[in-house]
Amino acid sequence: MKCSNCGQENDADDKFCKKCGSNLNKSGVPEKSGMPDTTKILIVIVIFLVAVLGLVSGMMLMKNQVNPISNNTTKTVNNTTNSSAQNNQPNTSNQDNSSNSNNNYISESQAISIAESAWPVSGATYYISRYPTSDSPNYWVAVHNGNYTGPGGFVEINAVNGEVISKGT
Repeated sequence: MKCSNCGQENDADDKFCKKCGSNLNKSGVPEKSGMPDTTKILIVIVIFLVAVLGLVSGMMLMKNQVNPISNNTTKTVNNTTNSSAQNNQPNTSNQDNSSNSNNNYISESQAISIAESAWPVSGATYYISRYPTSDSPNYWVAVHNGNYTGPGGFVEINAVNGEVISKGT
């Protein structure tokens, strides 16, 4: 390679002229030093992915703290027999003595009120026949009107938001 300053012939891989010491870089721009651009881009991508992963993990943790559902809740159930004054037929109900507020569920009395509004039956007795679990977070409210023999009707209610899921006989 010929030096543009003094005309000295140099080897092709020389960076500086052997005679005058001038820079033999053709573009006149100093050579780059440091990391290649592809390495810099790769580092930026990795930092971005770590940040996204951190955000997603944080959101999942916050969601679990807002709506914790315990899978190992113990319930104490008392079987009681009530007699209805209007129809003189026994009514067996299961009363839950555990607090559903720990599971962010609506109360049993709220579930019964919702069932009475969703399926108003004159003279009927309403009681919880199935409680929410981690597999099925729903109340089943039995509706017994005493005018017929059989299981009666029911209202299924979402125990978290109080929405009526289904009703029927």
